[in-house]
Amino acid sequence: MSEILLEIVSGEIPAGMQKKIAQNLANIFEAEIAKYVTQKGESNVFWSARRIGFCYEGFSLATAPSAEEVRGPKTSAPDVALEGFLKKYSLAKSDLYSQDHYYFAKIIHKSVSPQELLESILKKILSSITWPKSMKWNGDETWVRPIYSILAQFNGNILKFQYGNIQSSNTTLGHRIYSNHPISIDSFHSYKALLEQNFVILSEEDRKSSITSQASKILSLKGLRVVKDQSLLDELAGLSEYPTVILSAIPKKFMSLPREILTLTLKTHQRYLMVEDLEGNLAPYYCIVSNINPDDKSDIISGNDSVLTARLEDAKFFFDNDLKSGIKQNIEKLKNLTYHNSIGSYYIKQQSVEKRALQLARIFNLNEYDVSRAVWLAKADLVSHTVREMPELQGIIGYYLTRNIESEEIALAVRDHYKPKGPNDSIPSNKLAACVALADKLDTIEQMFDQGIKPTGSKDPYALRRAALGIIRIAKEFDFDMEALLSLITNKDGKTFIQDRLKD
Repeated sequence: MSEILLEIVSGEIPAGMQKKIAQNLANIFEAEIAKYVTQKGESNVFWSARRIGFCYEGFSLATAPSAEEVRGPKTSAPDVALEGFLKKYSLAKSDLYSQDHYYFAKIIHKSVSPQELLESILKKILSSITWPKSMKWNGDETWVRPIYSILAQFNGNILKFQYGNIQSSNTTLGHRIYSNHPISIDSFHSYKALLEQNFVILSEEDRKSSITSQASKILSLKGLRVVKDQSLLDELAGLSEYPTVILSAIPKKFMSLPREILTLTLKTHQRYLMVEDLEGNLAPYYCIVSNINPDDKSDIISGNDSVLTARLEDAKFFFDNDLKSGIKQNIEKLKNLTYHNSIGSYYIKQQSVEKRALQLARIFNLNEYDVSRAVWLAKADLVSHTVREMPELQGIIGYYLTRNIESEEIALAVRDHYKPKGPNDSIPSNKLAACVALADKLDTIEQMFDQGIKPTGSKDPYALRRAALGIIRIAKEFDFDMEALLSLITNKDGKTFIQDRLKD
């Protein structure tokens, strides 16, 4: 049985691209080699911060001369279709024969050595990989970042080819700081072991396990734990090849900030693991995942502390100012915030939403004053300092600013009126929140369809499909009469747009 090993080491690869491109690389290789394989093998795909590749093992090849019958276009097809078929296989029209109204040709594959075959396939698949973002370096070839080395082996022998200005070899590179020198490889088994000796953990799962076990060991001494966050853990495993977890503290003065502000700052902006006590309350600590492990970690801690403190100082300044100024005065400011050029400001938008919400209030037997207050406060945080700096927190900041001056039910309506934001999101938490959410979504669909703005293909900039599905989910969960809700939409196309999704 045979083994082929391919690894490309480059500059830092964005974490979100690594897995997909590595899998694409293996899939394209398997597709290219399929017609030569007499026994199919299995791919072991790997990726990290600066390397992607695969090992394909347990397969057998047959590269003797062979014939393949290929079907071309119909005999009645336009000349351009026939010309394309002839060009693809380097044929002349005299090479073709017809059968059942189709052209056919017999393609003879010459005998090649496995070495030659694999070399040509590997060079071809590297050229065929498409990155979401790529660059050229030292030539016309492209990759996500400059390539530093290409390891290519077949049963321990070098597969020789050139991509860009890089010649393939039997060597790889270890950790970019601790072991950035050529390392000779003779098999996949030795490859994994030698990388680990040179401060690179090849398996993503092993890197994640290392992060979680290190964090658990550090935090258990304080009776704390990491806040579970699988997507962040996946990203951190893609940002480091030999991860080291380092604990640092959040200054206590920032712990009064809403959990969502702390989460956005630490997790989304800084990629820190957040820490909680055993009851689920945020603790004044965070975990840095570093790609280096110096004996003296004080420089890493102080550097990260400086960046985090600056971010949290800004967040606290904006949030404290919003608390002092209050949210009610923001309602008038909505007149200066454009919702849509053809519709007008958010103030005009909320006037329309209020009319629908009051109609729903009568249907659902809700207090009209509470409904009206919730509608007007729902968008008031859009002009707050905090949301201007952290747009992801719209609604959330409105909740914190509203709960001090209104009932908890109204504050929850302000927070939840965007819900559900997708199939995995929860629905509004109470009937008042559901009323405001429905009014907002119904109004958005009506107004956009009135302006001739409709989703086309994959484009849906105003999330009208999500709004329609949200209306349906809320109606089902609260057992609202769907016909009564649809009666509030006068635009025929908008109504049909929602009804069509009821069939899904």
